[in-house]
Amino acid sequence: MKHSISIFLLLLAGHIVWAQPTDSQVKQRLINEGAIEVRFTSDKGTVHTSLNEKWYIRAAESKWKTTEPGIYRWERSDYRYNYQGGNWVYNRAYLASNWFDGIPNPTEAEIFTLINNNLREFLGNEYYSGVGNLPVVSLCADPKWEWHSMNQVSFNVEYEVSTFTGYTELTKEKVVRRLRLYRDTGGGQHNPNEKKYIKNGWLPINTGSASRENEQCKVIDKKQVSDADKKNMPTFQMQDEQRKAQQQLASLGSLQIPTMTTDKQHIAYIHKMMREASRSEIELLLRSMLSSYYFEEGSNIVLNQNGTDFLQNTLQAHEIYKDMFCEFPQVKHEQYGMMELFDRALQSKVRISLNQEGEKWKIGDIDCINSKNSYYEEAKNAGNANCEKGASIKDEKKTDTFNVGDKVTVDWNGQGKNFYQGTVIKTDPYNANRYFIEFETIQSAWIEATFIKKR
Repeated sequence: MKHSISIFLLLLAGHIVWAQPTDSQVKQRLINEGAIEVRFTSDKGTVHTSLNEKWYIRAAESKWKTTEPGIYRWERSDYRYNYQGGNWVYNRAYLASNWFDGIPNPTEAEIFTLINNNLREFLGNEYYSGVGNLPVVSLCADPKWEWHSMNQVSFNVEYEVSTFTGYTELTKEKVVRRLRLYRDTGGGQHNPNEKKYIKNGWLPINTGSASRENEQCKVIDKKQVSDADKKNMPTFQMQDEQRKAQQQLASLGSLQIPTMTTDKQHIAYIHKMMREASRSEIELLLRSMLSSYYFEEGSNIVLNQNGTDFLQNTLQAHEIYKDMFCEFPQVKHEQYGMMELFDRALQSKVRISLNQEGEKWKIGDIDCINSKNSYYEEAKNAGNANCEKGASIKDEKKTDTFNVGDKVTVDWNGQGKNFYQGTVIKTDPYNANRYFIEFETIQSAWIEATFIKKR
């Protein structure tokens, strides 16, 4: 009997020695450190052993105050206790994750404005491969909001998208993406170490901040389409660029371009606008009058790279144009659809050239310096000393009219050096001052009336 009691007491002593910290002890230690709420993520902790040590892990979530009233930080950690000298001694915490509550989630209007303004960054590859109507994005039934910091939040959105998974196989999917937004903590940047809550100012969506939740995506439909139908399905990229170009045009206001018929009238108007118009009016002028060469195929408002470069270069030139060129500058050279105008110092020039597209004159080039270099300084300092001398674009010269069959002499390029004889063969139905001349010694050509004289 004594032996039985002794064995029981030894076993009881061993049980007491090896008993792990209670949940109350773990909770109280966190509360003593400042936690205002503690909850456990499982029924019990786990004991681990190795050849040299024994330890106990208990996972718990705890709520903590922040410096911002009403905003709290939650953290989920594994708390480790080592068995030392017959006792369990707290060792350290392993932080698994943390999040915040009490912060108002971004509104749907804020979210969808950011998505629409940054569709390429949001959609990733689908921006280039998606076809049909632009996707209508909505919050998932359970967005799974997660505030990683007081200025950074993730959540789930969904939409439907159709892409070609084969040459003519069109697959429609319901897609879920997890989007992460960042507050502008100053200067258009996000500082992850910023502890102060920023109420306004989401940064644009950046590439990689919206990832596909593939386990939640599903195929809705698959079908075959014809080659003809496929060609008529614009990609999201094409539609988005068109939409943004329309928005850009709308933001610039309006410009009333006068009715003009001749190339010289157009050139005089462009020169006047470069001197007198505002930056937004110049952009409107260019977008309205640029040659089709500067636009994406199939669009009259989406600039290609050549158009984008030309627009920026011309806007830069516009900033110094009035300093460099007189209201009525001297003409260095002119020919059909083109004029070269001297600057105030007669050192550099601007070349304005036009292309005819159908019945309209379109801007082919506006070539002049666009930065403040030595030519700019010379022109600016020259004042009006060389203005209004020689030929001018102020008014078009009154020209004679000619009839088919008239014998004429042509001053080639208007330079007074080369003269050729010919006969008027036909008139231009779109330009009353232009005639097709059959020459006696050179190839026939269209000639402006200002260079023609009867003989």
